[in-house]
Amino acid sequence: MVPQTKFKYSYKRILFAYLAATAAILGGFSLTTYNSIGNALKKQSDDRLLTLAQAAIPSFEIVKSQNRQNLQEFPWRKLFAAKTQNWEWFDADGKLLLRQGNRFPSLPLSRNVFHSRWQPIVPIFQQQGELRIATIAVYVSDPKLKTLHLEGYIRVSESTQPLELILTRLRLWLGCQGIAILFIFSISGVHLSQWNSQPLQQSFRQLKQTVTNISHYLRHPLTRITLAIALLAGEAESALPLDRQKLTIVANATDELEHLVEDLLILTRSEVAFLPTELETINIRLEELLLPLLEQFDARATSQGIAFQAQLLPGLSVRGDPIHLSRLFSNLLENAIAYTEKGGSISLAVRKSKRKAIVSVEDTGIGIPPEHHASIFQWFWRSEQAQQQQKGLGLGLAIAQAIVKQHGGEIAVKSQVNVGSCFQVILPLL
Repeated sequence: MVPQTKFKYSYKRILFAYLAATAAILGGFSLTTYNSIGNALKKQSDDRLLTLAQAAIPSFEIVKSQNRQNLQEFPWRKLFAAKTQNWEWFDADGKLLLRQGNRFPSLPLSRNVFHSRWQPIVPIFQQQGELRIATIAVYVSDPKLKTLHLEGYIRVSESTQPLELILTRLRLWLGCQGIAILFIFSISGVHLSQWNSQPLQQSFRQLKQTVTNISHYLRHPLTRITLAIALLAGEAESALPLDRQKLTIVANATDELEHLVEDLLILTRSEVAFLPTELETINIRLEELLLPLLEQFDARATSQGIAFQAQLLPGLSVRGDPIHLSRLFSNLLENAIAYTEKGGSISLAVRKSKRKAIVSVEDTGIGIPPEHHASIFQWFWRSEQAQQQQKGLGLGLAIAQAIVKQHGGEIAVKSQVNVGSCFQVILPLL
């Protein structure tokens, strides 16, 4: 069964998809790991700040009484000797009473802290540059009023440089691990794809051989039919008019069948991406290749009342198979004449752009709807309007695209309904 779209199998595409999937999995794992560890470290830092602030609550009475020299006599005095932590005591009005440490935040005191029976200490955490800050309110109970009285605030800050250093090392470690794992996966992926593709390559080789055999088997009887028709045609003068008409029908059908076999052979070979294209390439002058086609199609266009114009550019040469390239431009000109009505025009132009030759075939025919532009190069595809106006199998543009790709070129189309179409073939120059 002939495929409707071209099937392509490529090592690079499979390997790229494999590596992309692996990179996505590794990236997601690394990101999740980094976020989990980072959040855990930040939670530890906040818990440590809260603990330090709570430990400083017993010192609040001494600080408030201005007896600051006795602060060093507390059992937890070593706590205030840390180089990375800083303490600040404030009264109930937010006035600074005392500082212990080396580096303090410049942010105003956050007094949006509260105290309750169920949650006596609710800290407020802030970040300023490399400082992490925790603020708590200090309350004392009033036995007479049976209420809590705000005494002041304690603010503790700590440098986050050690934490950032750990996170930087973690990012570096995860990055190196990811690159190493991706490298190992890529090497194994290459070997795995090559190993798995061996049966597929063998299948493609068998497909090529099958297509060649079928082509040979079909060509042989077609050749005998053609010879028989030629012999009968020599004797047709004495035959009845009805017999001559039947002979003409058989001859035309045989020509169409031979044409179809050649078309399918070209398309099937172009589908096998692993197999080298069997082209007898030579240096070809585009002007010499196109001149016979111009004479042929100029006569046909004139006979159908269609204006034909050509603008060649001498001196341009390409490397390719002259038979295939001639077939390429013949198909484009065939379509242009087939779908251009009497009184219209067709033009063939050649120009040069950098190291490429651009051959344009433009007509004023029925045009192609925009939604069908992506389908015109598929096997056997024809629009409804084309099916009503012209006979054909819908292989001409598919063959044109296959030949262009075999020659390392590109083909593009610009078309508008009831305005016309322009096909551009881009081929590399010598």
